[in-house]
Amino acid sequence: MDKISYTISSHTKEERRASCDLVTESFGPEMGIAFEKRYTWQFLENPAGSGIILMAYDGNKLVGQLCSIPCNYVLMNKYYVTATAGEWLCVSPHYRGKGLMLMNRDRKS
Repeated sequence: MDKISYTISSHTKEERRASCDLVTESFGPEMGIAFEKRYTWQFLENPAGSGIILMAYDGNKLVGQLCSIPCNYVLMNKYYVTATAGEWLCVSPHYRGKGLMLMNRDRKS
């Protein structure tokens, strides 16, 4: 594993294709198709706001991602809260268990 670089997706065609391919590689073709069908709405046309994808690359290969999709919630029929749901977290099977970091927790020793 070379040096991993991280970027936030700009939702280019290339990033979208890489993201769909990674979901397919990680979860199988049915999930890849489901992700691809929902991509435009979840990330580009979502009424709660644009979704964000943190992408992890090893060179030019996308090897991991964490998606944040905004959602509007109604609480007790009168409170409206916008929050994000972390979804579509996946790491290429070839990179699992090798220390790829998609979420960072502040650890105090």
